[in-house]
Amino acid sequence: MNVLALGQLGVGKLHKYDELGRAIVHFSGEGTRIIAPNTPIVRTRLSEGTPVRFRTATGTTANGEVLEFLVERDDGGFVYRIQSEDGLFEVWEGFIMPVGDSTDPLNLLKTYRWDSPKSFMGRWSIADLYARWYAASGGFPAMLGACILPLGHQIYAARRVLFDRTPRFILADEVGLGKTIEAGLIIQALQAERRDFSVLVIAPGSMSRQWLTETYLRFGARAYQHVDCTRMIEESRASLASIVAGPRLIVATTALEAYSNLVDLVTSRRWDMIVIDEAHQIPPGSILYPVLERLAEQADGLLLLSATPSKRDIGGLIGMLALVAPEAYRGLPPEALQAKYDRQSTVWDRLNFTRKLIDATASEGRTLNPDEVEFIADEWIGLIAGDSFFDGLVARMRAGEADAALELIAYVQEFHRLDHRIIRTRRATLGSDSSAWPVRGLIEIPCAPTQTEAIFLSHLEELPAAEDAAGAATRALYQRFCSSSSSSTLRFLQERREAIGNDPSGETLDPIGRITIDAGPNDEPIILSELVRELPALPGEAIWLRTAQALAHAWHEEGDCSRADALGDWLEKHLVDAANQVLVFV
Repeated sequence: MNVLALGQLGVGKLHKYDELGRAIVHFSGEGTRIIAPNTPIVRTRLSEGTPVRFRTATGTTANGEVLEFLVERDDGGFVYRIQSEDGLFEVWEGFIMPVGDSTDPLNLLKTYRWDSPKSFMGRWSIADLYARWYAASGGFPAMLGACILPLGHQIYAARRVLFDRTPRFILADEVGLGKTIEAGLIIQALQAERRDFSVLVIAPGSMSRQWLTETYLRFGARAYQHVDCTRMIEESRASLASIVAGPRLIVATTALEAYSNLVDLVTSRRWDMIVIDEAHQIPPGSILYPVLERLAEQADGLLLLSATPSKRDIGGLIGMLALVAPEAYRGLPPEALQAKYDRQSTVWDRLNFTRKLIDATASEGRTLNPDEVEFIADEWIGLIAGDSFFDGLVARMRAGEADAALELIAYVQEFHRLDHRIIRTRRATLGSDSSAWPVRGLIEIPCAPTQTEAIFLSHLEELPAAEDAAGAATRALYQRFCSSSSSSTLRFLQERREAIGNDPSGETLDPIGRITIDAGPNDEPIILSELVRELPALPGEAIWLRTAQALAHAWHEEGDCSRADALGDWLEKHLVDAANQVLVFV
């Protein structure tokens, strides 16, 4: 027999049970063990060729080997045929004792004993543990090393990408549904296959820092290099080349825009996977789009993380699709994709209509009745042409099958997308999920400015106007720095006055884009400081500025900041409820 808890000892022979119900088992070469009551014990047969010592019918002891199993007696005992020097014997197992291990190679192979039970059980335990891990991962091993609890739609998105021959997709889930988690799972799975798998992540400044943290803490503690404008200033060219040559790199979009040598370095090599976060912020016509095209052409895998594509921005949608599938979309007129989008809109409307009816009946604690199913089927007739499977689902619905309506929703969502390379999950489709999804809302806190602050803000409205991009950027800088505190306003006004005194050249590229870009905490001060120094003076700005400084000093001397006071009062009331929490970004 085999004692499961002592599998490493191999097959043993049960002698008896003692008065306490404990089994006394002898293991060849390992001695006798006393087994605790209720320990699982499995009956086993001796394999052919097993060397044994047995007692003959005459009471003598002989040595031999098992030829075959013969029969199981009525009392449950096994009977074997044994070959010895004195001939063939039929022996009850109670008179048989397996002997020590043989050293004969052929005999070891015949009896499956070329390795010890201990080694076998060790290998079996590892294989069993791996099988249980794999089963727990849902067939997705990358989950095993990830410090996350992935949700169903995230696993679905990751599997969609990984099961495709060319992993080039747009992850376009609604905000807050975990696109970064999906991309992290995909990257971890591919890195598990190849340790030298190279990854380039391009993200806005603030998001690039988040990527650096998330990839390390959540996905295998693999260290990435991070390059932003500050890093570009600190590193030598040789050091930067060494950084870019590494297998894992995160680059801030602000650094790519500002440093052409960085563009040359990242586009001069081939990447196994490129991830572009907030890809909708880099449409065709932007400075970085040609850079993305060059990178996409050289990469095997490409993931674009984007807000849900909008029909109001068909040009931007074509730009993203042209990156993941250039052979199908590069050069495609926007009108062609718009026509396809309009056709799909009708399908999406019917899909939402069907889902709402099913949800409404489910909320009443029932399923669709045959008349309701037939009514839904009539809405789908002729909507999708040339799909026999779809036609079959509609026919089943017309026959009153409620399950066919659920199958139709899943089928249309999977096979009748705008493009199969767009993976999109909406909160509405996760209504049955128990997760509490974050909801974004805007709270306006009213505040009344002090008299001196109001006078300064009134003067700010009189800032000279300009119709060109540089002038609009200058006015935006004033609005940004003069709408916080008096001390921040005074610092900005002094810096701007010194810049005007140095006669700025006005040679700055895309000033509006540089102001509105989502720069990181390191890059933003650098970019804004450069704009303050480089933007040309507005007509009459120097005279306006002298008055503004005097009014700002008066505001500062008064010592009040109405916005900060109003926010403080609101936070104090908000935190009275212990369930409320506040996260401040500075």
